[in-house]
Amino acid sequence: MTRSIGDVERRLAPRSATPRAGKRDRRRAPLTRELVLETAVRLADRGGCPLVFPEGERSTDGGMLPFSRGVAILARDLHLPVIPCAAAGLLAVLPKGSRRPKNVWGRRAPVAIRFGEALPAPRAGDDPYPFVEEIRARIGELLEEARGAAGRF
Repeated sequence: MTRSIGDVERRLAPRSATPRAGKRDRRRAPLTRELVLETAVRLADRGGCPLVFPEGERSTDGGMLPFSRGVAILARDLHLPVIPCAAAGLLAVLPKGSRRPKNVWGRRAPVAIRFGEALPAPRAGDDPYPFVEEIRARIGELLEEARGAAGRF
């Protein structure tokens, strides 16, 4: 069961703090490392799987952006393995900056998703950067495989 941190925060927030349907809460506090870690712990304790996008945003050309060390810190602090995942073809469906999918009704866009072998979490005291580079390399391999399967280069 995969949920985003935002989904978990909304479910765990008291009823009075939840924005009303149809209205956005523009006073949302910025995410801190402690809040993200606490939310991920709650999710993992409930049997969920924290989903992390190590780049932090979508690219405009479908290529990979620099990875943040947050995924390594999260895996290390929670003692959770990391399962690398790559998706190809999503840029045609949901370009950066869009809020709604494109080209869904007129024609289907070829999309492929590939999952890799689980990487054990780094140990306490380990430098997160080598782990991040290993994740990036694995996702790069999976992305090439997914692009071939989706018919995109």
